[in-house]
Amino acid sequence: DFYVHDPEIDRMVSRKIVKRGPWEPDLSKIWMDAIGKDDIVLDIGANIGWYSKLAKLQGCSVYSYEPDPRNFDILKENCPDSNLFNVALGDNNFKKFLKFNDTGNYGDSQIRNDTGELTVDVVKLDDIFLEDPSKIKAIKIDVQGYEPFVLDGAKNIFSKLPKGCLVLLEFCPSLLEKNGFDINCLNEFLSLFSNIVHCKD
Repeated sequence: DFYVHDPEIDRMVSRKIVKRGPWEPDLSKIWMDAIGKDDIVLDIGANIGWYSKLAKLQGCSVYSYEPDPRNFDILKENCPDSNLFNVALGDNNFKKFLKFNDTGNYGDSQIRNDTGELTVDVVKLDDIFLEDPSKIKAIKIDVQGYEPFVLDGAKNIFSKLPKGCLVLLEFCPSLLEKNGFDINCLNEFLSLFSNIVHCKD
C-alpha cells in the first residue's frame, strides 16, 4: 500500500500516482537497481515518501528529510519504521519560511528568506546524519531550487561517499535563479563524480 494526498488537492505527485501508477518510473528503476538489503539511503526532499518506500521494500536503512508538515504526515504513514526528519536541509542551522505552491502542487514547497505559510527548521546534513558516510549507497535530492545550500551543508558527507554511490539530483534552473544561483553553481559538486547521466523531465 502507498498513501497519497487527495488527488484533487495535490495535483502533481498524488494525482499522477493515482491516475498513472508508479511515480517517475525510469528514475525509480535506476534507484531500485542501485540499492539492496541493509544499504543506507538518504531521501532529501522526501515528499510523501515514494523513493523512501521503494528503499524500504529493498530492505534498506532509510533516512528521509521533508520540511512540509502536510507531506510529512503522509510520509509517516508510508514509512513508519524509517528514520524520518521533519526538517529542511541547508547550509546552516536556523529557521526559514516555507512557501506553499498555490496551484495545488504539494511537491513544490520552497524555502524562502522573506515570506511563507510557516517557519521550519533548516539544518546541515553534516550535523544531523551521524552514521558512517562511507556506508551510504544512494542519495536522492529534490528540494525545489535549494540544492546548492543542501550540498554546501553536506561537504563532509559527500567527501566520504563510497565509490559507486548513486546520487539522484533534481534541479530546475529557474528555481536556482530565485535563490541567486545559476546552473554553473553545481559544477564543483558534479566534479566529484566520474559518471554523470543527465535526465530531463
